[in-house]
Amino acid sequence: MENVLIIGPSVTDIVQRVRKLPQEGEEIIPLKTEERISGAGYCAAHLFALADMPAFLYTNIGSGIYAEKVRAQLERENIACESRNEETAGCMYTLCDPEGNTVRMAVPGSEYGFLPIGSLNSGRFVFLDGSYLYDETSDLFPEVFTSGEKTVLFAPHYAGAEADPDLFRTILESGPWLAMTEEEAAMCGGREKDLRKIVQGLNAVTHQPVIILRTGGSGYYFDGRDEFEVNAGKGRIIDRAGMAEAHTAAFLLAKNAGADNRSAMTFAGECAALAGSSASSVIAEKDRETVRSLLVQAILTESRGGRMQDFLS
Repeated sequence: MENVLIIGPSVTDIVQRVRKLPQEGEEIIPLKTEERISGAGYCAAHLFALADMPAFLYTNIGSGIYAEKVRAQLERENIACESRNEETAGCMYTLCDPEGNTVRMAVPGSEYGFLPIGSLNSGRFVFLDGSYLYDETSDLFPEVFTSGEKTVLFAPHYAGAEADPDLFRTILESGPWLAMTEEEAAMCGGREKDLRKIVQGLNAVTHQPVIILRTGGSGYYFDGRDEFEVNAGKGRIIDRAGMAEAHTAAFLLAKNAGADNRSAMTFAGECAALAGSSASSVIAEKDRETVRSLLVQAILTESRGGRMQDFLS
């Protein structure tokens, strides 16, 4: 089975559990403070590692105390990666209330300067997180967008949604698949409030699939020919950080394994729910076999026949 190339940040995340998310100007009173590793690059690579599926992570770990914590986690999980390490790594601060709602604040460092240099070693699929747009020195239109041999799943993130409109349209016109949350889609829609119309507008530019993780946890898929919504995965949400990353990575993982669109979206929804039920921003190790079982189901229900032999080998 082909490697999926994952391009995204990996960062130390300092989490403060609070009784309620503060309003502007209110003091933050943490009930508990924890540390974990987060970032779209790490979260996606973690899911592939958990499912024993091939992937290669390009991430800029950086240097300093926060970088060493990231490096140690990647080594513990045997995640194959390439990195540049010149500058000091920053960190992420996450506030999380008892319902799992989060507010995230970045103290940026080297982790957003993660774009690859030179040839891209991967199979057909590339996951590219839009956080790279936070780094002023990054290539604003990376080579991967113009590689005719690659299918790029672009997760704009808030950095992409807030990017210069002309740059964002240029990125869309390169024809990536799009994955975003309902909130990020609303930012892309301007004055338009109807999600379906926003997604149709994005698809009219990319001519490629658009997948949305809705606020309630359900998934919405549109590609101009097919349109459907799948139910949210089951489970109590205790921390929404990492749900979008799990949803995007799971969809791409399932597609690389041969699942059809609906099965891939169902698998993505289940993985997003599992990530949300974990306090670690990624799916817990105890759910490894659940993930593999869900992936088998996604492949077996693929209407044109999946690649089960590849998965089991």
